[in-house]
Amino acid sequence: MNDLFTSLKDEFVFPCLSQRRDLGVLQFEGVDSSKFLQGQTTCDLTNLTPENALLGAICNIKGQVVSSFYLIHYADCIFMVLSQDLVEKTQLHLKKFAVFFKTSITDVTAQFTIHSLFDVDSSLLHSTPQVHKPCVIKDDGIYVQLHTAPMKHGIELRPIKTLNNEMHKDLPLSQAQALLSLFAEPLITSKDSEKFLPNMLNMQFTNGISFKKGCYTGQEIVARVHYRGKTKKRLYLASLEQPIDLTSTSLLNESKKEVGDILEVNRINNKSILLAVININDTDTPLNVNGIELRLHSLPYSVE
Repeated sequence: MNDLFTSLKDEFVFPCLSQRRDLGVLQFEGVDSSKFLQGQTTCDLTNLTPENALLGAICNIKGQVVSSFYLIHYADCIFMVLSQDLVEKTQLHLKKFAVFFKTSITDVTAQFTIHSLFDVDSSLLHSTPQVHKPCVIKDDGIYVQLHTAPMKHGIELRPIKTLNNEMHKDLPLSQAQALLSLFAEPLITSKDSEKFLPNMLNMQFTNGISFKKGCYTGQEIVARVHYRGKTKKRLYLASLEQPIDLTSTSLLNESKKEVGDILEVNRINNKSILLAVININDTDTPLNVNGIELRLHSLPYSVE
């Protein structure tokens, strides 16, 4: 079990859920939707079925991630769940390439409510990521099991018209985001759009990149970095024993050189939980944020 989760789990009462107001949804409808997305995303759309969702990313021509997402096949459409602040940018980006395909791209965020559900189930915990993200249709909605380590986590999409108003009280989103960071599988937000290769976000270890599917925008660079072993940075899970403000932080080594980028900071009591992209060669030396020692933690998946 992840050491950081062990230290935090008593702060929560499981099972719990949280409404994900930070997420948005794009709908792809039309006979060419899968073919279109196959040429624009890092994941292999041949593996997308009503029973199996996918993690993936859209890259620019430099291979940098414009947005990362989960793809779900539901009700004869493909739904892309991503950070809400990147819905418009992603839609506009994709529409430039969609003119030759029979597909429509619609922002349907307002039509759904999304919840994250968390639970601790020792029978499901393991040290490797799920190869598949199984989907279950339920009560006019869909549940996608995204993770099983260090805890069970899934998202549920329900059309607004079918929302059950008697659902039990939500975990505040700020606390849910601290739990979400433990999976080390972030959905990029607007502040980090077009900054990192998907390789730097560990997506090759979380089944977010297919190296066999063929061409997509940015594929040549992503593949070259992977096969030549040129990834000099990757995603790390870390903590600080003090709360910090993300807007005024730098991740430094002993020589006070900046060696990484902090994607997100989430607070639990007086502890800060971080996801950061750090120079791999600098992670064997002491690191600090605002003079506070940074502690790196094990990931819930292998990076070998």
